[in-house]
Formats: sequence, C-alpha cells, structure tokens
Amino acid sequence: MILKNRDLEQFKEEEYLEKTSSILSYPEVCLSCGKHFSSSGEFVKETVLLPSETFFDLERNEVVDHRQCECGETLTAKKADQRGKASKDKVQRNEFQNQLIFLVKNGIPMEKARNLLSRKRKF
Repeated sequence: MILKNRDLEQFKEEEYLEKTSSILSYPEVCLSCGKHFSSSGEFVKETVLLPSETFFDLERNEVVDHRQCECGETLTAKKADQRGKASKDKVQRNEFQNQLIFLVKNGIPMEKARNLLSRKRKF
C-alpha cells in the first residue's frame, strides 16, 4: 500500500478503531484515580498510547505498551507479538514504519495511524 497526500483526508475522517491486536493483560483499575476499565477495548479507548515507551519482551514474545490514564498515571498492557520472522516480514515492517511516519507527520495521531495501517494490511 502506497499512501499519497490525497489519501490523508480519508484517514482523518475514518472512525477511531477500538480493537487492537489481542491484549493479553491490562489493568482493570487505575491505582492512582480508581478509574475502572471493563474491557480491553474500553481500556484502549480511554487511555493514550505512549509510543516512545512501547517495547518488545523477547523472553515472553510480548509487546508491552505503556498507556496514560486521563489522570496522568502510566499503565501497561501486554499483547502477543504477531511479527513474522522471515526476511519478507522485515521488509513489510520497514514499509509499515515508513507509512506510519508519513501519516504522523501529516497530522494523524500515532495510535490511529497504527490502527488504520494494520486494518488496511488485513484486506
């Protein structure tokens, strides 16, 4: 998928996606403010991704996302690492990263850009 400047408006108008790759664990309650999250979708929708603090736990084969509660507390969610190990997979990850940078530089929030690119890839 190659994105051009004219495609940006389409991405900005699309509805926010609540679903992400399967979340293995997330806090059901923020210990700072007591906010309850009844589902992983609600947790994702009501917190903000801190992408600079996302990392891969190679021992457990998990992606650990740090998210910020509305009170400012940093919370963590763990997702299964679904990345392929073949060289073609590395090429696809690099292309995804380049497209992600393009979208973010053109005003699309990081998390929404990730979700949109992930959804486009599945079709």
